[in-house]
Amino acid sequence: MSGWTGLPHTAQMRLSNVVGFHYAAVGQSHFSSLIDVVLGSLRFAINAFSRGETAKIEAAKRILGGLEPMFYRNDDNVPVSELSFYFSPKPSRSLHIATSTPL
Repeated sequence: MSGWTGLPHTAQMRLSNVVGFHYAAVGQSHFSSLIDVVLGSLRFAINAFSRGETAKIEAAKRILGGLEPMFYRNDDNVPVSELSFYFSPKPSRSLHIATSTPL
């Protein structure tokens, strides 16, 4: 008779009538749900600030305050590094190149 040992709730569980065995990664669906909530919260906060939705700004500030520790910083007292959070496309000034001959 085979058994399963090392379980948290019992020392051994007998497997007398096993037809098949399948292992699923326990807990991974919870991680996906967590990431979904975090990204949705970040999206809400960015939209509130970028659209100027004043009714949502206070909630957005609290959300960003909760997410802030997850972002990489070079030092504690500096803004979040672009390695961690990057707005794209990055605003840039247009370049004017003077040419001697018209195009």
